[in-house]
Amino acid sequence: MTSLALSSAPAAKQHESLRNRDHAAFEALVRQQRDRIFYAILRMVTNRDEAENLMQETFYQAYRNLHTFKGTAKASTWLYRIAMNVTVAHLRRAWRSRPVCTSVIEHLPGAVTTTAAQQGWQPDYSIELDERAKLLHAAIAQLPEKYRRVVELRDLHNLSTTETAQILGIEVVNVRVRLHRAHKYLRESLGQYFTNTTAD
Repeated sequence: MTSLALSSAPAAKQHESLRNRDHAAFEALVRQQRDRIFYAILRMVTNRDEAENLMQETFYQAYRNLHTFKGTAKASTWLYRIAMNVTVAHLRRAWRSRPVCTSVIEHLPGAVTTTAAQQGWQPDYSIELDERAKLLHAAIAQLPEKYRRVVELRDLHNLSTTETAQILGIEVVNVRVRLHRAHKYLRESLGQYFTNTTAD
């Protein structure tokens, strides 16, 4: 037996045990990944109690869905994706109250940017930015899911391109392509609202 076969044997056994809903195998996976999952969630929610609750929800959802684990990816990767999906779903419920990442707005024509704001406080600035944020959130919600997920992770939750690729199970280049297309769609759908008009 080759060293590769020897090294893959424990993983294959773990995968089979998990698919059979073996409680001991699942507990072992939780012990191995608990810290990684907790700190990955904490990076997104920044509140330890909230992160703890979301981690417990992750483990609950994972155990309930063990039958969906196909073993084509590492068990740790599968669990990590569940954690990120649980966390994003939690954040999405309150996402309309979140500030919109400046990088998203700056991709749109005529957008109000932080640079413009620094030129001096303007009475209508905060109202205008708030209205544009609402329009942007509504437009993001209308994106096809594969584009919406990339925008949520990269722009709203400030994850890296690599992290986004890991969560979605796609290549880094695909993240970049989808983000580019999503921004293009947002520019086209919101251009009329984000184009500055000035009186002559």
